[in-house]
Amino acid sequence: MATTTIVNTSNMAFYLGADGSETKISNSTDASISITHAPRETTSKDSAGWRYLLEGLRSASGSASFFFVGSEGSAYTLHDFYTQCITNRQTIHAIFKTDDAADLSFEGDVYLSSVEISSGGVEDNVTVSISFDFTGPIEVVNT
Repeated sequence: MATTTIVNTSNMAFYLGADGSETKISNSTDASISITHAPRETTSKDSAGWRYLLEGLRSASGSASFFFVGSEGSAYTLHDFYTQCITNRQTIHAIFKTDDAADLSFEGDVYLSSVEISSGGVEDNVTVSISFDFTGPIEVVNT
């Protein structure tokens, strides 16, 4: 049964991997998705001072942050991210969802656009931040 209350942020995360075998990003602290539509301008001298628009490009991007674990317990290690997504320029499948299969989810293929490893401060946690851009349409699944 789908979640019927406000979703707790601890339950919403990105799952990455080959289509059909995605694994939740371990030790995640942040996750977000942004879906945009950029309409195209059609205003002319005949528009009587009003702006007119038509449909345009749609796009989506996502990001996630997680604690770096020395043994890299996640299915996708930093080495995997770098090798597959940066060096080899391959896509991976991403799903933004809760742990409940009945809840709404957003999924599609992504290109990794950045990986940042941060060791800020003293006696603090090492974090990893990744950002990615969806290629093609996003499938919104509501089971």
